[in-house]
Amino acid sequence: MKRYSAAAIAAILTLSCNSDPPSLNITDYITGLDKPWDVTWTPDGEMLFTENNTGDVWVAVGQSAAPIHTVSDLDPGGEGGLMGITLSPDFDTDGYVFLCYTSNVPDIRIVRYQANPGLTALSDKTPVVTGGPYTTGRHSGCRIKFGPDGYLWATFGDAATGTTPQDENSLGGKILRVDEDGNAAPGNPSGDVWFAKGYRNPQGIDFRPSDGLACIAQHGPLRDDEVECLDSDCFSDACNSGWNPVPGYNEAVPMTDLALYPDANQALWSSGAPTLAPSGMSFLEGSQWGDWDDAIVVAFLKTRQLGYFRLDPFNALELEAFSPFANRLRTAEQGPDGCLYILEDVSSSGKILRGCPTL
Repeated sequence: MKRYSAAAIAAILTLSCNSDPPSLNITDYITGLDKPWDVTWTPDGEMLFTENNTGDVWVAVGQSAAPIHTVSDLDPGGEGGLMGITLSPDFDTDGYVFLCYTSNVPDIRIVRYQANPGLTALSDKTPVVTGGPYTTGRHSGCRIKFGPDGYLWATFGDAATGTTPQDENSLGGKILRVDEDGNAAPGNPSGDVWFAKGYRNPQGIDFRPSDGLACIAQHGPLRDDEVECLDSDCFSDACNSGWNPVPGYNEAVPMTDLALYPDANQALWSSGAPTLAPSGMSFLEGSQWGDWDDAIVVAFLKTRQLGYFRLDPFNALELEAFSPFANRLRTAEQGPDGCLYILEDVSSSGKILRGCPTL
């Protein structure tokens, strides 16, 4: 597996230079929301998004939005609640909608629903992944997306429990890769439902359009938020991100502990101190982004920014840029129109903003 030494990573970060972020024309798209968390689109362009505290799933046609479903077994405590949403690659024929949330069992789970033909209701509730560790709600994850391989990828947090990230029998602190029924995807190096281990609280995942490269964004403790990518070698040698906060839950240990795991998968970007609190992320695609085409955009909560990261041909960090916003940002996803849809993490007065590039 391709690994970088600590010195090489430092050199990459030192050599990377700041650049100007894309210029966006920002407008309010949907307002009056309670902590919108994730967003996706049907093949026909209808927007679906989740509200974290209420457990509501909304559908928007243009700027007209209405809730179509409320998760009945939701436990919204702590950092939990209704989180990720994604659609089956065959949504036009099967109507499958997948949600990830913290339940009152309690656990973190992925549940499959079926949308009706008018996209006004969800039914046929079918849990496909259950048993993700859930304590106080801290470090729940949970972003879900189908990769270009056709399998469902999910980010599960460590539940603020020191042993879970390296425990191969726990779903905590893992990147999962499963089929639509929750079975382990063929090629998972673990032989189980998880694909990579050793994570703290990953809340972002996406796949580069040009080659399918999977990249992850995760929260650090007091320092070292990380953006990392999982290259093809992870299919033969399970990637370990190197988080192992034991004994107890010791958040003073390194995010990527190279003393314990010299072959750990290292970050292409690390925040240093203090943390910025990264959440959702996506790749930009299209000529409208100019030099930032094929770059990563990450939403930051604590610093209320969008961060942009461009990789060089060797998948090392080449350029970075940050742009400020008024409120905490939960995710930013490119819509079918090529614009960014940016979710504000605000109760009662949360918004979905639309940001279109202006070159």
